[in-house]
Amino acid sequence: MARYRVHVETGRDGTCVAHVAELMGCFAIGPSLEEALDNLRQEIPRFLDWLEERGERPERPRGAIELEVVERVRSAARFPCEGDDSAVDFFACDAGELSTEDLQTAMRRMELAHRDLLEFLQDAPPDLMEWQPSPQEPSISALLRHVAYAEAHYLAQLEEEPSPHPLLKAVRAWVYYRLSRLSETDRRRVVEHDGQRWSARKALRRFLEHEWEHGAQIRALVERYGRNTRR
Repeated sequence: MARYRVHVETGRDGTCVAHVAELMGCFAIGPSLEEALDNLRQEIPRFLDWLEERGERPERPRGAIELEVVERVRSAARFPCEGDDSAVDFFACDAGELSTEDLQTAMRRMELAHRDLLEFLQDAPPDLMEWQPSPQEPSISALLRHVAYAEAHYLAQLEEEPSPHPLLKAVRAWVYYRLSRLSETDRRRVVEHDGQRWSARKALRRFLEHEWEHGAQIRALVERYGRNTRR
């Protein structure tokens, strides 16, 4: 029998997310605690299979899976999260110092999951990317934008004073990182994407021009807002 420690978030409507402390990245959602735990018992073997298929050697449970709920927190969100919902999701174990090994493990799994997703969507046609099953359900493109914005938000929270514009700050950090590592080949290369030719020189020109252009728009909006509030 294998025992896993579980940390649970309970949403405002009773929906739950169950996280496995020993398996960073493994979780399950359910409309109740019991169903979230039942789903987690099925998710753990799938998660271990996924790790093994990608070269990791996780310890496999022998016999039945036993789950021990060691902590529960309340959240104002509902699960799965919708729109601007944000979970509380801070557990006692989150306060512990992050070891180098755990950091490397998490980054490796992030890259594996990211690569899997991009490969899965590699040949997806534009119509599929923008398709919504119903007006209330997001498209694949909308979900990808949500993931990107959320990751920028998570990154911003690592600062002592988070930026009020986390997406812009995170993307700009990535821009500086990439530009600082341009090789001689990168600086000479001319490529074509979606019918447009690009080079490092063109990209730099657009970085500068684009922010200057919209910065002027933003300043004009602030001025208009000031005139409007003085009426």
